[in-house]
Amino acid sequence: MPDPSARTLAHPAPPPPASVTAPPLRVSLALLALVLMPFPIVVHGWGDPTLAYDYVTILFPVDVALAGLLVVGIGPLVGRIRRRAIGLGAGLWTAFAVVMTVTWFFHPSARGLHRTFELWGVAVLADALTDAATSGYGSLVVGAVTFVAVLESVWAIVQQITRSGLGLTRLGEDPHPFYPFTPSVWAPMGSMVHPYVLAGLALVGGGTAAWWGVRTGRLHWLVLAAIAVVPVGFTFSRAGLLSLGLLAGGFALGALPPGERRRPCALAALLLCVGFVVPAAVWSSGWRIRADQTSSATSADAVTTDRGALIRQGWDTLTAHPLTGVGPGRYVIALEARATSARARKTGVVKPVHNVVLLVGAEGGVLALLVMAALYVGVGWRSLRAGVLALGIYLAYLPFSMLDHFPYSFPQGLLVTGVWLAVLDWLWRVRRDPTRAGEAAAQAR
Repeated sequence: MPDPSARTLAHPAPPPPASVTAPPLRVSLALLALVLMPFPIVVHGWGDPTLAYDYVTILFPVDVALAGLLVVGIGPLVGRIRRRAIGLGAGLWTAFAVVMTVTWFFHPSARGLHRTFELWGVAVLADALTDAATSGYGSLVVGAVTFVAVLESVWAIVQQITRSGLGLTRLGEDPHPFYPFTPSVWAPMGSMVHPYVLAGLALVGGGTAAWWGVRTGRLHWLVLAAIAVVPVGFTFSRAGLLSLGLLAGGFALGALPPGERRRPCALAALLLCVGFVVPAAVWSSGWRIRADQTSSATSADAVTTDRGALIRQGWDTLTAHPLTGVGPGRYVIALEARATSARARKTGVVKPVHNVVLLVGAEGGVLALLVMAALYVGVGWRSLRAGVLALGIYLAYLPFSMLDHFPYSFPQGLLVTGVWLAVLDWLWRVRRDPTRAGEAAAQAR
């Protein structure tokens, strides 16, 4: 059976009469939040400034945009929920935010209040971006996501080449923006807080740009996608390598059936691979050392960088607080304070469990865990039904969600997660209404 989306690519609907309209305030604030996300400038902080982020409360510029977005966007969000018109990703994330808000009342803290506020901000962000993309502002949404991803990619490339920062500490760049895997292998961060957060942004931004390039038939989007994923090649993340393979594989599968999108899908898969392979080859010593670390490991915890121990800690925390968890944003604080943290002292590891579902369960209880698990399963099922390109974008972020914590634990990661959910909700609507998506693609031409 022919793919309806292929017909849309071949014969897009004619664009509407030319007119220039400013996007609604809600959309403008959502895009502003995306643009501010990469800059972790401390506007104000509460707590001991010598402690790590896990122990303090920090207000960032993106929080200001999220506050405005909440004011103007919570009403439309509630309205779409009542009409059952909200995307599955945004809807389940909203349910998760409700659960964590209730949890906060059992464990009130300034840090928890800030985390809960961010969860609501991400819910409104995901809903606003999806609604904007399906209402004629698709190229604007993709442009903003791609701009941020490419900006961070170029920033990190310069850092990697010069082996130093750009001196942009006033924009949030760390004075020494590298993460040391070994004394000789450092991965740049751009202005992100960790190389893996940079890799996550690269995959979501690159995947979004590649899909839009296939959708519109415009080569420059595919080139920008290749530039966006470059950091995956020198952040030396095994999860990132797996994610890139899954993303490119989705586009490669999209090139198998005959049709108008065969060539752009094949080109997208090729350019995504080139975007990774070239930097990975230039800085191949880092990958060789990471491979040696994996092959020479003598235990499961050594292979997984103590993820097994972290999983056990997370499970212990969840079973000790099954109903209300330990409170939003308080996992590490609670882990250190627990009398049964002998396991943590034994392993010398006190940090968030590297699994988003278990982490939110430990902080919010069993109900939070079930809602988050339903989100990943439900969005994954819809992505599978939406086609191989949607599935590739879904799988591109899944390894980080299951093997790391940044998609939930830090504002930059939360915003990337919101974008990921918005794009997947959008792709589902494209699948259900290809004619409307064709109009958006035609406008982009």
